[in-house]
This record gives sequence, structure tokens and C-alpha cells, in this order.
Amino acid sequence: MLLATLARLPSPLALFHPPQTPFDRSKRHLVPSFILLTAAREVVPPGARVTVTSDPPSPTLDTDTHHMAVALLPGRTVLPAARWGAARPDQIQAADYVVVVGEKPAAFAGELLLERREGTVWRRSP
Repeated sequence: MLLATLARLPSPLALFHPPQTPFDRSKRHLVPSFILLTAAREVVPPGARVTVTSDPPSPTLDTDTHHMAVALLPGRTVLPAARWGAARPDQIQAADYVVVVGEKPAAFAGELLLERREGTVWRRSP
């Protein structure tokens, strides 16, 4: 039991490097989403309708990032790109701003507002 517990502890070197996000030492797949959503606060104005999706598409990740976006983008209406692992394309189309975690879309009908290693933020064309 003690060995199993010790195996789950971070390396001693990690003690000298604080985590960049709350997910660094647990749900690593959410780190890019957290970083991108934190940066998106600067370009998505309060009151805007925004959704978060992934490329390549992943309804499971989209469900998790929707919950995160509600917390990290206060004052915005966050529409779910997926709920409970099921894609919601109608909600994606209703958003004025789209945060794409992952690869930059090859074609997007809108203005690129932010591009980072973790993904992109777009304002949809009217």
C-alpha cells in the first residue's frame, strides 16, 4: 500500500516547480484548454456568446471545456459545443466567438483574434 502511494507522488524535482495550471498534476489533457481559455478572456468581450470546441473533434473534451469556460469566462454566455459527450452543432453555430482547442482550423468563416500553441480564438463573421 505504501509503495502504491509513493508511486503516485510527483517527482522530487516537481516540488521546486509550481504547476502552471490546476490540472498539471492530475488531468493533463485539460491543461491546453485552461491556458487557452485564460488567454481568451483578453479578446472575448463581456456579454458575448462564446463556445469552446476542439480540433480534432472530441465531444468528451468539449463537454469538459464547456464546464471550464463557464468558470473562466465570467460575464459571457458560454454555449456548449457538446453536452455529456454528444456534439451540439446548433450551439456552435449560435456563438459569436469560437475558442478552438488544438489545431488551427484549415478554413473558418471569421476573424482570427488569438493564436497560441494551445489553440485559436475566432470572431465569427456576420
